[in-house]
Amino acid sequence: MRPLFKPVVALSLLVVALVVISRFIPDHLIQKSLRLWHSNEKVAQVFGQSISRSQLERAVREQLWAHGKSLESLTKTELTASMNSALDDLVDHAVLIHEVSAMQPPLILTDHELAERISRFTHRFENKSALDAAMSAQGIANPKALADHIASQIRQEKFVEARIAPIIQVTRKEARSWYDANPDSITIPERIEVRHLFIPTLDHPPETARQTLATALEKLSKGSANFAQLAREVSEDPATQNSGGELGWMTRDRLPTDLSQAVFLLNLHQPTLLESRLGWHLIELTGRKPAEARSFDQALPEILAALETIKRQNATSELRKSLRQSASPMIKIHPAALASFAQEILYD
Repeated sequence: MRPLFKPVVALSLLVVALVVISRFIPDHLIQKSLRLWHSNEKVAQVFGQSISRSQLERAVREQLWAHGKSLESLTKTELTASMNSALDDLVDHAVLIHEVSAMQPPLILTDHELAERISRFTHRFENKSALDAAMSAQGIANPKALADHIASQIRQEKFVEARIAPIIQVTRKEARSWYDANPDSITIPERIEVRHLFIPTLDHPPETARQTLATALEKLSKGSANFAQLAREVSEDPATQNSGGELGWMTRDRLPTDLSQAVFLLNLHQPTLLESRLGWHLIELTGRKPAEARSFDQALPEILAALETIKRQNATSELRKSLRQSASPMIKIHPAALASFAQEILYD
């Protein structure tokens, strides 16, 4: 046999062998293998690091969950928009990670900073199994990988803060100009003081979340537990778990739109179960204040904070654009993989 034909014959034999073997493999195992292969398929590469289809799918689902939607409910146009938005975030994040890792000297991170952040993260979960499940979903294999992941997040935050800090400061003159131009916005609207227990339905079945909080409400009614105790033991809101579930004084526009009206109609000191697009809440009003006018000095701290937030958002957006533009030669998007993903979601 001439050498030229040996590879062709070998390939043909391999194809025949695969066809024969496939007849003896159950269909569900073949489908499982195909799904695994697809989940690892590259949709993009940034500085040689791959972004897989499974990463993109999780990012899309999390983005939609925050808006009360599911991947399977989208139209083709909505799915394309969601995929592009999530992929942009993943690419920008990968670029940021590269920029931070390339810094010399590296950003300083103290042991205390890391330990405190790890503690905050792990205390979000009621037990080790819940923590392990969350880590697995994020592709974090063990405690060391978790520490590395959180350390990377902190360094990214420090990098961004160092780049934008000089341009987000707000002067008293800027605050005064805003105050004079927005007299109707200065009036303090009606406010309520709120505390809550929260269980997200992204990680829990809705009925399980509701029943857990119903049990907590029963304990409150009987006096067998107080709100602060239940916040530590039951709530999964990391921002309020260790502060009695206190959300502080809230205006209508600071509450989620699907909760605002119902919460403001509650009576004082009557804990109530309410559902939002994010999950179930056990909410209690502990105070109420009517609308009132404010002087410039009274409003100044809030105006400074609001204007700084706007400047921070704009500066962060511009930084993302700048980093993305500089890194563009090292970013590769794979349209065929994206199209395959979209087709499977729409027609599976």
